[in-house]
Amino acid sequence: MSKILVIGASGLVGSNCYAYLKSIGYDVIGTHRNFAAAESIYFDPLLSTEKELQSLIQQEDLVAIVYTAGLTFVDYCEKNTEESYQNNVAGISKFLPFVKKETKFIYISTDYIFDGKNGPYFENDTPNPVNVYGKHKNQAENLIRLNIQNHLILRVTNVYGNEIRQKNFISRLIIQLKENNTAELQLPFDQLATPVNAKDIARSIASLLSNNSSGIYHIASTDLITRYHLGIRVQSYFHNSKLKITPIKTSNMNIITKRPLLGGLLAYKFLIEFPDFSFTNVDDFIKSQV
Repeated sequence: MSKILVIGASGLVGSNCYAYLKSIGYDVIGTHRNFAAAESIYFDPLLSTEKELQSLIQQEDLVAIVYTAGLTFVDYCEKNTEESYQNNVAGISKFLPFVKKETKFIYISTDYIFDGKNGPYFENDTPNPVNVYGKHKNQAENLIRLNIQNHLILRVTNVYGNEIRQKNFISRLIIQLKENNTAELQLPFDQLATPVNAKDIARSIASLLSNNSSGIYHIASTDLITRYHLGIRVQSYFHNSKLKITPIKTSNMNIITKRPLLGGLLAYKFLIEFPDFSFTNVDDFIKSQV
């Protein structure tokens, strides 16, 4: 049976990749570092010995590695540059030399590699990150392109979906609305993005593997929406909600990190290659939760 290794299987994208790829017949091995997911094994590329890296990465019948691990808290990365570098660049740099030529290396990247001036973006648009997190993800992409010929780089943004810890924005908001929280929630009305369900990312990986595709792909749903309007859409399913959602300009928010405003991704390349593939959208997910 063909094996797939998912690095970071306890996170939102990793856990969905682990579950979906296993459900369609792959022998999936998952790893965790900070949070132990069921059936996953502990792995930290920075602390691993050469022997441990070889044992994990160079297994027989390993057809693909899905690398979802990293430090994604953007404001934390901005304040802790070296820690961001270690988690988002150095770990990849140590990992790549052990990947065999015949193993597909799949890396999950972000629209934060762009400056947010001309989005939503195509794959051939020029990266110009405006914050530490985006710069480090772009560095990781460059390392992969230079060192691994057999690679897939999937850029995603505003990922939501089912996960154990329910850390993603939509899941957290649904919890607040179900609890009938009466607080005020200020959300930016000038940050445009293309939210995507983590399960759709897993489904797209399966399609790309079946086609032996390589290169860069943008994975995005049909939603092109600001964070404020996304919040309002979720709230519309809770008619008795007392949560007050108000719009705010990003420049008026108390955040230390510059955000790309006109962001988001266009999945045109992927959909041209896989015309029978249908992405779900935010409404599909909300309906499954209420």
